Amino acid sequence: EKDNTAAQYDAIMKDKFTNERKWREMQHAYSSILQAVVSNKYIHLLMKRDLLSTIRLEHELWCPLCDAFAPNPFVKTNFEASKMPGNVSAFPYPAGKEHYQMCRSSKEQMQQTVLGFVPESENVAELARGGKKGRDFFLDLSSAINEMYANEYAVSEKVWRRREQVRAAIEQVVSHSREFPPGTKVSVFGSSANGFGSPNSDLDLCLSIPASAAEFTKDGKGVEAMTNLASKFTAAGMRDVLTERLTT
Repeated sequence: EKDNTAAQYDAIMKDKFTNERKWREMQHAYSSILQAVVSNKYIHLLMKRDLLSTIRLEHELWCPLCDAFAPNPFVKTNFEASKMPGNVSAFPYPAGKEHYQMCRSSKEQMQQTVLGFVPESENVAELARGGKKGRDFFLDLSSAINEMYANEYAVSEKVWRRREQVRAAIEQVVSHSREFPPGTKVSVFGSSANGFGSPNSDLDLCLSIPASAAEFTKDGKGVEAMTNLASKFTAAGMRDVLTERLTT
């Protein structure tokens, strides 16, 4: 029963992450459409003023750093779905400066919640055009990026050694199980291999089967060996081994 509960929880979390990813992708696509509209200098010849005004207001709610639209500030209900992007019925027309400010305020509240700060809205292109102000801006930006990388994303030698110890320990369990072809190796892939990970990144591992043993994965032995591997890990002292994460 405990195994079934764990499997159900894993399935629910997998669906949750999948849905969240799809929702972000949908918002990105929608924001790209809005951007294409508001950046078209001839759009006023193609679209009615009231619709264009609505699109500009909604575009104001998009934050690429948060990967999300801020809640629609003109919706007068607690029903969250009504505040999602695409609900254009609540936007006012004609739109004045106060309406754009309401959209910016909603976006800033979201940024403060998600990012922990409100990005400055100075035009980078103007800064790049010259002067001491522009040079100072990019020097400060570069320094901030380096500091953030060092504090949040740089992986220390201690962490690298610990990950190698984990990889070697798993490879030893695989080797001692005698269920895999001789020469089978445990390899690291993903962010821990390509250097794009952080100290908090997970460690993605895969079994590298020798080319001479290609039939191993086709005759059913590979599935059986992977199934038995979970018990081998547990016997070696590993905890919370989820068989759903062991796949061929």
